[in-house]
Amino acid sequence: IEGLGACTLIASDKTGTLTQNRLSVEYFISPTQVYDTNTLNKVHDKVYLASILCNEMHYEESKEGGVDFFGDQVDIALAQFAANADESYVTSARSYRKIDEIPYEPINRFSAVMMELDDKIFQFSKGSPETVLAHCNVTPEERKDILNDVDEWALKGYRTIALAYKESVDESTINLKNFTYLGFVAIIDPVREESPDAIKKAQDAGIKVVMITGDHPNTALSIAKELGIASSHEAVMSEKELLAWESSGAKAEELKHKTVFSRVTPAQKMMIVMAYQSLGHYVAVTGDGVNDAPALRHANIGVAMGKSGTDIAKASSDLILTDDNFASIVNGIEEGRRAHDNIRKVIYLLISTGFAELVLVMLSFI
Repeated sequence: IEGLGACTLIASDKTGTLTQNRLSVEYFISPTQVYDTNTLNKVHDKVYLASILCNEMHYEESKEGGVDFFGDQVDIALAQFAANADESYVTSARSYRKIDEIPYEPINRFSAVMMELDDKIFQFSKGSPETVLAHCNVTPEERKDILNDVDEWALKGYRTIALAYKESVDESTINLKNFTYLGFVAIIDPVREESPDAIKKAQDAGIKVVMITGDHPNTALSIAKELGIASSHEAVMSEKELLAWESSGAKAEELKHKTVFSRVTPAQKMMIVMAYQSLGHYVAVTGDGVNDAPALRHANIGVAMGKSGTDIAKASSDLILTDDNFASIVNGIEEGRRAHDNIRKVIYLLISTGFAELVLVMLSFI
C-alpha cells in the first residue's frame, strides 16, 4: 500500500475496471438494416450460429432450468444474444462437430471456427470489423460504408464485433477467404457510477490517469469523455499512431499529452508502461488476462483483478483488487499516502527530539 501511495500515473484497463463488465448486445447492424432490442430475434440465423459457435465460452445448466455462461465477457454477451433468440442455439452447439479452429488472439483481433452442421461444412469468423472484412467478399465502396457505420456506432460508446460465414465444399481447414459479411453487433458496457468521481479525485491529487484498451478508437474516446480522461481525439493514440510511434523509436516524449490508447497489443502495453517510467512516473498498471502479464510485471505496481483475473495475471502482479473497481485503487493510493505522511511525521519527531537531547547532553559538559 505504501508503494501504491507513491504512484504518479495509473494505466488502467477499460472493461471491468472503469466499466461494469456487464456486456450486452443492444443492436445488430446488417449491411441493409439496423435491428434493435425489439427486432433482434429476426436477424439471419447464421448470425446466431456465428455468435454461439465462434465462441470460447462454456456453459452449465442452472438449477432454474436455464443456462449459466462462463468465460470472456464478449463471448458471454454473444452467447446470451443467441440464447435470447432461441435457447436451442446454445444447447445444440455441443452436438456439432468441430473440424478446425483459430482461437482469438489480441494481436490477430479475430477468431474463426469450422463446423459440420447437418452434413454441411460451414466456417464462421468474428472479430474487429476491419479484420473480419479483410476475409469477406466486399467491394472497396462497401467496405468504406461499413467502416463508416462502425465509426458512428463506436462514437456512441458501443463496442463493435463483426460476424461472417461461408459454406465450405472442398476445404478441410479454415481458409480466410470468400466469407459472406453478416454485419456487426453493437455491445454496451456501462461505466461504473463511481469511476468518474474516482478519476477526478486521482487527478486532483496530481495523478495522471490513462486508459489502455483494445477497443475501437471512437469507442475508447466516447468512454474516456464520460469518465473525464479525455476531451478530444488529440488525446487518443490509435493503432496506426502506435505503430508509427514504435517504428520511430518509441520516444517517451510523444506520450506526454496522450491519455487514451486504443487497439493496443500486449507488447505495446508494456512499451507504453516503460515509456512513462522513463519520463519519471511511478506507474501502477491494471490487468486481468494472460496477455497483461508483461505490463503487470514491468510496472512499478502491478494490480490484477481478483474477480475476473487469470492466475497468470495475479502471479505477475504486486496487488490483487478483490472488487475489480478503479475506485479501490484510488482509495489504496490515499491510504498509502497517509501511511507515508505518518512515517515522515514520526521521523521528524524522532530527529527533533533526538537533536534536543543531544544538545542537552553537550551543554552538560560545558
